[in-house]
Amino acid sequence: MWILFIILLLTSCGNDFSRSPAGEFVGPGQNMEISHVLTPEQVSQARSICNALRSKRIKLQSATRPRYIDFNLTDKGCSTDERSSRFLASFAPGAGSSLLFIPYQNTTMYIQESLVQTDTDGLLSSACDQVLNSRDIGIIAYDSPTTVRTITFADKGKYFVSNGERIAGEDEYILQEKITYTVELSSSSSSYGYIKERVQEKLCNPTNSNSTEVTTSKFQRRLTNLAL
Repeated sequence: MWILFIILLLTSCGNDFSRSPAGEFVGPGQNMEISHVLTPEQVSQARSICNALRSKRIKLQSATRPRYIDFNLTDKGCSTDERSSRFLASFAPGAGSSLLFIPYQNTTMYIQESLVQTDTDGLLSSACDQVLNSRDIGIIAYDSPTTVRTITFADKGKYFVSNGERIAGEDEYILQEKITYTVELSSSSSSYGYIKERVQEKLCNPTNSNSTEVTTSKFQRRLTNLAL
């Protein structure tokens, strides 16, 4: 299961990272480009995503929620052929006010990320608190002296979570894993604020600097039987 984290704005201990965040055009095995600052356009994109996530949370808290969500998974392992599967998930209370995805009825399933993402729970909780209250957004977390996590935003409801490892003896990081989320931003849609797609790309052999083989996992989600 994906380990959730709160994105914090931290200093880089004297390192000069003045480039743009690892995002849409950087893949696992490539050098990450890191910045502490979002452009005005990215701030606007973050605000649109956070507003959608907040709207979803309010509806979920008022029990306006789907009976279940239809998950379609396409998975390509490091040494396996691409395979597809389908399963159904419903909702259950989590810690505090959060909600979790659980198997619907007797469905057998494995959910890599069980926490329902909203503006107050999940990957964007800190960033959404900041952007919706007009404060500077923290987009970088240094979890250890050798690892970094960044988040950046793009158009069409996309945001990217990137995990990198520092190159020994250098102020550069290699992207080890990238997860791309796509949020429904049409306020007229019953899926407004829901994550429509989650794509995870990860290096198969991160310890081998000459290997660029990547494993991918792609979830597509569709609301079913919306309880209005």
